[in-house]
Parts: sequence; C-alpha cells; structure tokens
Amino acid sequence: PRPHARTLALKRCAVSILHNGYAIIERAVRALEDNGITAKTMIRFARLGLYAQIVLALWGSLSFTYGIIHASALAVSLYGVVALELKTPRLLKIYAAVLLALTITDLLWLLNFTGSIWGGRTGVKDQYYDTLSYASLNWTTLFPEFLAFLVRVASVCLMLLAICLWRPS
Repeated sequence: PRPHARTLALKRCAVSILHNGYAIIERAVRALEDNGITAKTMIRFARLGLYAQIVLALWGSLSFTYGIIHASALAVSLYGVVALELKTPRLLKIYAAVLLALTITDLLWLLNFTGSIWGGRTGVKDQYYDTLSYASLNWTTLFPEFLAFLVRVASVCLMLLAICLWRPS
C-alpha cells in the first residue's frame, strides 16, 4: 500500500503542475488578445524566429570544431520554414516536438561544452592552428549557439501560446 500512495501523490503533483502551467499560458494568451496581438502577428514572429535560427546556424557552421550542433539546428530550422509555409498541422506538430528536443539538446550542449571552449581546453591549439583561429572558437561556436538557444526558448514559448490560442473553445 505504501508505494501506491507515493504514486498517487506524484500523479497529483504532476497534474497540479500541468494545471498551473496551463493557467499561466491561458492568462498570457488573454493578455495578448487584449493588446490586439492576433494569430497573424504570432506567425510573423515565428517566421522571424525561424530566419534568426537559420542565420545563427549558418554563422555557427563556420566553426571548425563542435559544428554538428549548428548543422542539426539548420536542418530543423529549414524544416520549420517548410512546415510554416505549407501550414500543415501534422508538419507543425512534428516541428514543435523536434524544436523542443533541440532546445533541450542545446541546453545540455551549452552545459557540457561552454567551459571547455571558453577556457581553451578544446585540444585544438597545436602546431596547425594559429592564435586567431583558436580565438575565433568563442565567436563562431559559442556565441551563435547561445543566441540560438535564447531564440529557441522564445520560439517554444511562442508555440505554447499559439497552441492555446488556436485550440477549439
């Protein structure tokens, strides 16, 4: 009987957290609607966020180390452009799930590699690379990845608002 009580308590806690999160999103949607922000405006912001992600992924792809995160972000962003242009609900749902996964991956990537890149412990500095190419790691790898992470977090929040705004009443 004891583990069953813990399971019920965890389920109640999870439902409470989801309910509170939904209430916060609902208030945010009402505030947006009260200020005259429509679905069309949100689509413009989403398109702007996608283009920013593409530019940052291309910028980050200039790096000669740790570049795979930027290539995957570019692929996801281009998929998002296609999904947004076609306005297919299935493609948009897949993009939302992949964007959430990429945002979590970005967070983990930043937590794992920021210290080594910033501190110069990447193993890149040797006889083949000069100081300029070594110093450029911060500007071609770390900086665009950090900005792209912030844009993706904003995009995920925008997507949650859009889902609440467009759901049937």
